[in-house]
Amino acid sequence: MQLGSKIVGHLLGSLLLSGAMARSARADCPADTIEVCGMVVSVTPSSSATGCGPLSDATGTYNLPAGTVSAQSDADYPDGHAVAHVTTEDIYFIVGPPLSSPISFSADLVAHGHGSSYYCTSASGSATLRSDAGMQQVTFHGMSCQGEGVDRTVSLPQLRMVGEPFHLIMDVVASPSPGASAAMDASLAFSGLPPGYAIESCQGYSSNPTPARPASWGQLKVRYR
Repeated sequence: MQLGSKIVGHLLGSLLLSGAMARSARADCPADTIEVCGMVVSVTPSSSATGCGPLSDATGTYNLPAGTVSAQSDADYPDGHAVAHVTTEDIYFIVGPPLSSPISFSADLVAHGHGSSYYCTSASGSATLRSDAGMQQVTFHGMSCQGEGVDRTVSLPQLRMVGEPFHLIMDVVASPSPGASAAMDASLAFSGLPPGYAIESCQGYSSNPTPARPASWGQLKVRYR
């Protein structure tokens, strides 16, 4: 299916405004896709596309330096149809002092999704986190007279050496039926890293290093004696 004029116009503007960002992205970073009644493939660290119309509207957005992905879709009653689908892939690695053994930690996906409809039609959405260590998914689906939604964090355990590259894929979908709207937002975080270590990525993600525990006065006296 060809891209609508709204998507093309938006992409042309994005290319002009984010040229510096595109040049700074590493050529060997994975590509990311946004699908809103068509498919957009991007190798920039962040991107957004809006389209579908005239009876529906969908938006897909991702920002890999911030670790966020979002899909939103609205379909008019009775003939509207729009699905927003965003898939990102990036290469991550632990930074910090070298160690002779791997570090155990978790990649966490914080997902928020909701759907609604004045016509009591259905809305659904999903958020997925994948790596070679497995997959975790959050979903909502149902008739949205009362509103549907989900608010949940899922985790993928990791065991990695310092500097070892590993892939993470984030995927969000928002899919309403005619007369409904749906949205799914997700953000990436990491937990369980030892003090002094952080996660960085090919496309610019950087977590805050886990703070080291403050040394006691006795330890300081020994260190600087």
